[in-house]
Amino acid sequence: MDAPLYNRIIQLSHSAYPMHMPGHKRCAPFKEDLLLLDITEIKGSDDLHAPSGVIDRAQRKMAESYGSDECIFCVNGGSSGVLAAVLGTCKEGDAVLTVRNAHKSLHNALVLSGADAMYFSTRSNGYGFALPAQACEIEEALKTNAKIKAVFIVSPTYEGCCADIKAISETVHKYGKILIVDETHGAHFPFDTAFPKNAARLGADISIQSWHKTMPVPNQCALINIKGDRVDKTRIKQAFSMVTTTSPSYIFMGLMDKVRAFYTENTHLFAAYADKMKEIRAKLGGLNCLGLLESDDISKLTLLADCAEDTAAIADRLRNKGFELEMTAPFYLLAMTSVADDHNALDKFVEAVKETDKTLTYKKRGNCGFDILPVSKPINQRKIFYAKKTKMPLDKAVGLTAAEHITPFPPDIPLVIAGETITENSIAAIKRYIAQGADIHGTENGMISVLS
Repeated sequence: MDAPLYNRIIQLSHSAYPMHMPGHKRCAPFKEDLLLLDITEIKGSDDLHAPSGVIDRAQRKMAESYGSDECIFCVNGGSSGVLAAVLGTCKEGDAVLTVRNAHKSLHNALVLSGADAMYFSTRSNGYGFALPAQACEIEEALKTNAKIKAVFIVSPTYEGCCADIKAISETVHKYGKILIVDETHGAHFPFDTAFPKNAARLGADISIQSWHKTMPVPNQCALINIKGDRVDKTRIKQAFSMVTTTSPSYIFMGLMDKVRAFYTENTHLFAAYADKMKEIRAKLGGLNCLGLLESDDISKLTLLADCAEDTAAIADRLRNKGFELEMTAPFYLLAMTSVADDHNALDKFVEAVKETDKTLTYKKRGNCGFDILPVSKPINQRKIFYAKKTKMPLDKAVGLTAAEHITPFPPDIPLVIAGETITENSIAAIKRYIAQGADIHGTENGMISVLS
């Protein structure tokens, strides 16, 4: 059959075991005939844009699971949830205080809303990724910037580290601001006490969960959860309707409803998964070159590479042993698990990592962190989006202003943010990712865009 994409999907789906999203891992504990679920807005099926029937009831049950007041099913992924959260809370003239390690959907939301951004750096763990935000650094910014309307943080991070959301929410609310939490990697948190408490229960006003990342559902399944009376829920829903297809997938909505019910009624399955992950993490301790990050979320397996070998080569070795990782960064590798994982496959993955570790040569990486920058002046992403731009070779861009985000995919978190000055360190980081063979959005043939 002359269907190149379809043929490649089939080929890849049978190649290596997926230590990556989506969370169904191609082997969810139940099977569905998806075409039977693919209905539309007919009598009795309700309407996602004005739910009053079965969708409304399903969303209410989901809200109960998260301890929120309202929940909205997102069928365009967590990105649409971030867009709706910012559009529904901030307008032109407002400012959002945000961590620099936010997903690019946050920056897109700033373009659409017209709100300014004030970026702040969090600590680095020394291997090239950011640790969660802290209440003290947020308070310092709120003390002197009255125009801030909302604070946007990421918890858990892509690597599985969680912020003290309770302390941050108390700080944010003390100054009368709104707390939005990108909890896209924490959709599984409410289903077992072995995982951290979810953001709504810790004081977040709005939180977004990408169910497809860590739960057994297809790509694009996600949620918005709203808690308390600090946000205008009607405006959030209006914003959501603006960025969401008018032909929402009943496959996605129906499966989220079913999966929520299934694991609520079969709590022993999540308990067994949590126990398995504790066992897996114990087995991965004490390796020579691939140190397991002590993350708050035990589902994430972040392997810190202290070795002479290139991490891309390590990923190739694991692929040859039958395992495809979620991400390979210059100084670490990331494997994702979910409740749908086959426990025997997880055991085999541990053995593959151990065998690979024995072939590596120890070499301390040293500090591979990044600059901790002061809180930026307000940056208006809408103005930059429409500004005149010039292409410039990477090596000649130092000291100039980036006109586009420079973003490795995954995880779709910018190395350089549009509107900030390009430094030698940022060019070095871009080159490291390019050398790894990463897909870098915002660069093309060694050229990047700067403001003219």
